Amino acid sequence: MKAKIALITGAAAGIGRAIATRFAAEGASLVLVDKDAVGVQDLAGTLAAQDTAVEVIVGSVAEEETLRRAVARAEERFGRLDILVNNAYDAVHRPVTELTADEWHYTLEVCLTAVFYGVKHAIPIMQRQRSGAIVNLSSVNSLVAAPGRPAYTAAKGAIAALTLQLAVEYGRDGIRTNAIRPGFTVTEDVERTILVTAAERQAAIESCPMRRLGRPEDIAAAALFLASDEAVYVNGAVLTVDGGASALWPATLVRPSLRQQAGLPPLPLAQE
Repeated sequence: MKAKIALITGAAAGIGRAIATRFAAEGASLVLVDKDAVGVQDLAGTLAAQDTAVEVIVGSVAEEETLRRAVARAEERFGRLDILVNNAYDAVHRPVTELTADEWHYTLEVCLTAVFYGVKHAIPIMQRQRSGAIVNLSSVNSLVAAPGRPAYTAAKGAIAALTLQLAVEYGRDGIRTNAIRPGFTVTEDVERTILVTAAERQAAIESCPMRRLGRPEDIAAAALFLASDEAVYVNGAVLTVDGGASALWPATLVRPSLRQQAGLPPLPLAQE
């Protein structure tokens, strides 16, 4: 990643912060985008103290102007843009019958339309360079569904499809577009809102064949590979990074005989 210029959205925390930290450690210069001014400035200060060249754009990725400014800043400061990581995420989770139109549109704007804004403004620079790598963050929810996530699931499925479209359309310009499907990943937000009991944590561990929880650094390692020259012939891939959870037959987690074969403890009997 030496001498590479990378733009990362949603960089203030979680997976985005891990990607930015890993890219910086490998020698990249960064443009960090986030609406959390305090969080993104904190990260920028930490990385700058480690001799990483960093620019910060504070704003919502749901607004095209934020991405336009970010790409323009990369070109103004560094003269090029080698990598775009579309990571920013926010979503309203409710069943479709309870979701308001505003909540639906907001989730799609942040999760999906922001990817469109990013590639719309980054690709012309990459075309002039005849090179570039785009990494989009999809989700295992593009493969399997969970209750109460209609807008998020729709957006992440569309990101996977858009990745294929971009790979086909711009591969001839030397631009590679790939995506990552993270599985259950323990970010600060997940710790605060989901893993609030020992039972919840144990269930998350049992649902993964590797018997551990995913970490933001696991996703950052995949992003590093896809963005680097080591993946020079990888284009149009959607890489699942979930410890094998999406490959697991769901019955394994509930049927007593299969739980035994998998080395899982018996479930408590349901109360009538």
